[in-house]
Amino acid sequence: MRDRYYGITRSEVEWLLKHCQTCLLSRQNRSRAPLEPIISDHTLQHIQIDLVDMRHEPDEQFKWILHIKDDFSKWSSLFPLKSKTAAEVASQMAIWIGCYGVLEILQCDNGREFKGILLILLQKHGIKVCNGRPRTPQTHGLVEQANGTMKTKLQMWKLDTVASGGNSHCWSQALPEIALAMNRQPHSSLGGRSPYEVMFNQKPRWEEAIPIHTRLQQTLNNIPEEDSNPSPESQDNVIEEDLDLEPSPQRINRGVLGTQFSFDDMDQSGISDARLSLHDQLEVEDQAPQSPNTPLSQAPIENRVVRTVLEDAMQNQAAKARARSSHKYNKQHTIQRFLAGDIVSLKIPREDRAATDPPRIFCQVMTESYPNRYKLQTAYGLLKNHYPVNTLLRVPEAAGINISIPTTLMSTEITLHAAAGMVSTSDRIGISCNCKGPRCSGRCRCIRNKVQCSVHCHSHEFDCGNLSPLTTRTELALIERHTPDIQIVS
Repeated sequence: MRDRYYGITRSEVEWLLKHCQTCLLSRQNRSRAPLEPIISDHTLQHIQIDLVDMRHEPDEQFKWILHIKDDFSKWSSLFPLKSKTAAEVASQMAIWIGCYGVLEILQCDNGREFKGILLILLQKHGIKVCNGRPRTPQTHGLVEQANGTMKTKLQMWKLDTVASGGNSHCWSQALPEIALAMNRQPHSSLGGRSPYEVMFNQKPRWEEAIPIHTRLQQTLNNIPEEDSNPSPESQDNVIEEDLDLEPSPQRINRGVLGTQFSFDDMDQSGISDARLSLHDQLEVEDQAPQSPNTPLSQAPIENRVVRTVLEDAMQNQAAKARARSSHKYNKQHTIQRFLAGDIVSLKIPREDRAATDPPRIFCQVMTESYPNRYKLQTAYGLLKNHYPVNTLLRVPEAAGINISIPTTLMSTEITLHAAAGMVSTSDRIGISCNCKGPRCSGRCRCIRNKVQCSVHCHSHEFDCGNLSPLTTRTELALIERHTPDIQIVS
């Protein structure tokens, strides 16, 4: 440009490239809708699940880890899996539902392991399934981030096990310990509380701070050797020890949400006999009086206070997540919001256009029918569907002056395939297939549309059973401009 012309600046060339209609139809789309964090109101409302691949270091038959994460309490559950199948996932999911209860919404990716029998189990309990977009891990950010935390803790466990002379390949035995460590860790989104406190309304016991394998070894060392022929007196002593109903101060003082109970003020009548039946034990536990210093309405009040703190913390965390996502997307993408009357270009799917056709078509935004989804209108009619932000690209106002699109809502509705055919500049075959087998099956596109295969269907010359005669499949009349019919919706 500098060698052939004089007086044309770089800024003028850049302005022309930004406002050229031909260039606008070939631009790459970088528009993104703002990410909205998931905010839950109670536990078991929204659950996210994911699989962690451990095939590079299997623990005998276990090669996968199923991670189940509650969105409200951030409670994590880890299960080792032998295979990546829907039956294996459904089996562990049934165990989880039996332990914690029926959830409302289950969010997962589009993997085959989350189909089939798992969907039957979820439909049985009336659970709604929510699938994220393919190859978009941002939609499962909670469980994906927790997977990284789980891998870090598993790495620390392996280093600790190797240092103590243990077998670091038995990672399936460490999953309960890792899940416990994750559930005891405070979260800023929970107001400094841990998932354990939110899930059970109490702080974890101090014994849980001891690693599981150490606590288990101490328990095994304290178990006395069994007597092969125990006497009746020893059996009575064991029963008395097992049925010891004397309440401990540590058990009573661990109240819900900080509510303290006085062990000295409790009535000891009715629980001194260690030989009560199980039915009598339950009656005694139900009739145990509260401390006179603690009103009965104090726990519900504190529950409401804790819920308010949790809601405020989650709102603050959601605001921070919006700010982080906005900053991240603004590096390479642009968060867009369109108004009625804006001129945009819509991406045409590859299946609806030829290789040399424009990849986009000019449209006008009519209304925002759903959040971040818009109703569009072309010069040929109103498009039938609603299109998201990531398929749209804003056209500069100076370039949109020369684009003629009716501003009033048209009564004719057409599909995007029909609109793409009207702006196409190529001659193409209306219907063709690409069957690879020796014969076309019932899934063949030509057979379904009751047409015979042509030279444009198969790359090799073989009789597929639906091949047209030689004179028909080689004549030039097969190549004609394809003008799809306009579908009018009343």
